[in-house]
Amino acid sequence: MTSLFVVAMAAVAFASPEFDTDFDTGSVGRVTELDSTWYHPTPNDSIEVRAYLIRPRWDPRNPVDTTLLPSCRWFHFRMTGVRDKWIFMTIPYTEVRRPFYSYDGENYVRFDATDGIYPQGLQKIFTRDTVYIAYHEPYTHARHAAKLHEWDASPHVHVDTIGYSDNDRPVAMLTLTDTASTWKEKRRVWIHSRVHTSEAPAAWHLESLVDELLGETSLARRLRQRVEFYIVPQTNPDGVEGGYSRSTPTGVNMEVNWDHPDSLTVPEVRILKRTLDSLTSTGPFDVALNMHSQSTPFVTYWVHSARSTSVAMHRRKLQLSALTMTHTPYYRRIDQRTSTLAPRYFEGWMWDKFGEATVAVTFETPYSYYRNDPEGTWVSRATLKKLAHANLLALNDFFQFF
Repeated sequence: MTSLFVVAMAAVAFASPEFDTDFDTGSVGRVTELDSTWYHPTPNDSIEVRAYLIRPRWDPRNPVDTTLLPSCRWFHFRMTGVRDKWIFMTIPYTEVRRPFYSYDGENYVRFDATDGIYPQGLQKIFTRDTVYIAYHEPYTHARHAAKLHEWDASPHVHVDTIGYSDNDRPVAMLTLTDTASTWKEKRRVWIHSRVHTSEAPAAWHLESLVDELLGETSLARRLRQRVEFYIVPQTNPDGVEGGYSRSTPTGVNMEVNWDHPDSLTVPEVRILKRTLDSLTSTGPFDVALNMHSQSTPFVTYWVHSARSTSVAMHRRKLQLSALTMTHTPYYRRIDQRTSTLAPRYFEGWMWDKFGEATVAVTFETPYSYYRNDPEGTWVSRATLKKLAHANLLALNDFFQFF
């Protein structure tokens, strides 16, 4: 009887943790167990050790732009059976720096610096049986839907469904302004985000921006009175819920799909084009912001060169960039980037249609830390909120609403 009990206990102790992704934004590729053993720090103490190679899932091959390589940045998986086990994870093909974990799938924290002891690797002794691991704190499709409902209750917001994704999910747009304002010539700002679905920091950043615009600070009231904001928080809902990295579930990277004919353009891009055409029938936008996140550890605007636009447009984009720098320590002049405008991008499409009239530019938050400094401030909801405030102050200055 005693021997049977010992055998049973050993089987329980060596039961392998299980992995799954059956939840909003869940994604993982192939998981391989590399080793399992017992570690005995003292003669009377021991701990079970498990080591895994966890390959993220690649996006599908792009059927439209066949030269583009697929991405596999995003991962978000659940492990069960890990309590009091020492788990080692190697996660290749990503730029992972201290990702996030959660014991309830709702509240996520970063791994400590001591948890990332080798490149693309993690180790931790988990204190609960179930743990979720994610590249960054997830911003789920469910949270997006809940925030839309919350924002729609504001007297300053009207939420429209401007179309449906390839998998029939609604694509929503907020019109945010003070409808009672008598300001004669309101500025018009377009903002969209979550083209690349792994870029969760951009979603948290945009959430903070909208929340602040709906507040009662003097800045928020002034901007609502003098600006009409048209905001599409989630342009790729299928990709978000499905846990893809930079594409739709069909493999199309929406960011470089703007110059294609309708037959080669995904429904989500056609929706954005149709909406922009309708909204600009009486005049162009003043500013159009394309919100992203990047793996390089700093904030930046991608300012288009004068050669690919014009000297005047280049200067206006530099001005918006410089004004943002004045309001946040997270963004420095050295972090600013210049790129060549091309028609396959949203900004190129806007330039071809509206030229000098619209300042269209991409803004990037990092996933990890700011200012290329791992010893400095790391990206969090709190810092993204501060960064959103800086963006609004910069817009206020850019429009000279003093």
